[in-house]
Amino acid sequence: MGHLEVLRPVVQSEKIKKPIWRNMPLASRFTKDAAMEIVEITVSAHQALCETLGIFAQYDQVQNIRGHIGGKSDKESQDHLLARFLNSAARTQLPLVSQDGPLIPINEQIVAQLLTGEIYIVDIAAGNGAGVISMLNTIAKQRMKNELPKDLLDVHVHAIDFSELSLSYYAQQLEMLQDDYAGVGIEVSFQSHNVDMTDDGALEISISNIKNSIGSDPRFLLVCSAISGVSKKVFKESFSSSYKFIAKALRGANSSFLWVEPQQKGHWVKDEAQAIYLALDESKAGELSKEICDASMRFFWIDPHREVKEPISTGAEYYLLELAA
Repeated sequence: MGHLEVLRPVVQSEKIKKPIWRNMPLASRFTKDAAMEIVEITVSAHQALCETLGIFAQYDQVQNIRGHIGGKSDKESQDHLLARFLNSAARTQLPLVSQDGPLIPINEQIVAQLLTGEIYIVDIAAGNGAGVISMLNTIAKQRMKNELPKDLLDVHVHAIDFSELSLSYYAQQLEMLQDDYAGVGIEVSFQSHNVDMTDDGALEISISNIKNSIGSDPRFLLVCSAISGVSKKVFKESFSSSYKFIAKALRGANSSFLWVEPQQKGHWVKDEAQAIYLALDESKAGELSKEICDASMRFFWIDPHREVKEPISTGAEYYLLELAA
């Protein structure tokens, strides 16, 4: 497991000693005049799947849907894939391509995690996988451009969600991307876990099955993207205990938890990230700011599927918890 030597615990970074989560979001280098472009293979795979499903022609129309779009029905799963996939992909791509100050330690840790060796990504409340797919595609693109070495990276994705259809969209996109990954030394396997995360018993069985299938001393990267759509109240009542359980169950050397959200009022996601870390080790209360790397950023990006290519202004919150046992 010599590849683990490239990793540095988040707590060692001097850049995160002064917490910034109560400050106003900072502006990214991706401005209206220099907006971020989505990685090409992210765009092409998403479009190909939507065309296969016969829904791509509705793309502009569904962008006007407001509120939460989930996967409670087949129609909601398709609308979520069509209307929200690239939004989530843009937010998750940002920390892998940005050198904006608050994002640097997150960039360093995640790139190190996805540089080489074997890693198990557990995508919780995974939906159609926009966050993880965007991360893998960004790493693949950086390898294509020789910005990163092409050493073997063996990625095992375990995706947990209550929507079987959304998980099937996740699997289909990863299948479309296999040749792109193989060309730059990345191997990706996928296993879905059709589980309602509000069902503690079913979730415990699923996590136990993941751990038993993996074996001893694995390296985990937990990922969550855009669970905030369920609302603060619902998250606290129905999901908070699940997140604490997963983080505690999958602790390990050089393991991390990346949580990406649209910007929320009241800083409640930050509070939940703190609660997760405290649940890992109550003796570390008061040291949370040293163990949680965070950033709140505004940025512009271009939606390549829209007929009018106007830069889109958005914001995101990023939390990276170090999960070393």
